[in-house]
Amino acid sequence: MISRAEEEVATATSSNLPPIMQSISKKFDESTFKKSCDILSVIHRYRTSVPDGVEDRTDEGDLKFLSIIYSQVKANIPIQLVLPAFPFKSPNRIHKTLGNLPDKGDHMSLAHLNSLCAAITDIYDIGAKLTIASDGIVYNGKIFIQLQPF
Repeated sequence: MISRAEEEVATATSSNLPPIMQSISKKFDESTFKKSCDILSVIHRYRTSVPDGVEDRTDEGDLKFLSIIYSQVKANIPIQLVLPAFPFKSPNRIHKTLGNLPDKGDHMSLAHLNSLCAAITDIYDIGAKLTIASDGIVYNGKIFIQLQPF
């Protein structure tokens, strides 16, 4: 049970906030925010590391991603992730690949991405949906033409 003093402090604190912040604090769900932060932490764990001496995060980027994750968790939908420019196997069997089957790198990449989604599911039962996008088909023809003998 909340004491009278605690109630007065809470009331005084919320009344000192600007009107927009009072509105947000009424709608804010702390458990959803905590879960969203945990999911963002998992995503950071799976990202590519940055070289020493390079600042690896900006607050603005984290806040933008956190707001997107928060809205998806609050709506009880899977976390939507998109990986652009994934390097699919080239159809150029002459100059680029040894065959049409996935190689060890393909398997390892997909296993890593699957682990990311599984780690998110460990925190958030609804899980994540990862869409892989590639522009390789578009550009491969141009690269293929450039590699042909003149």
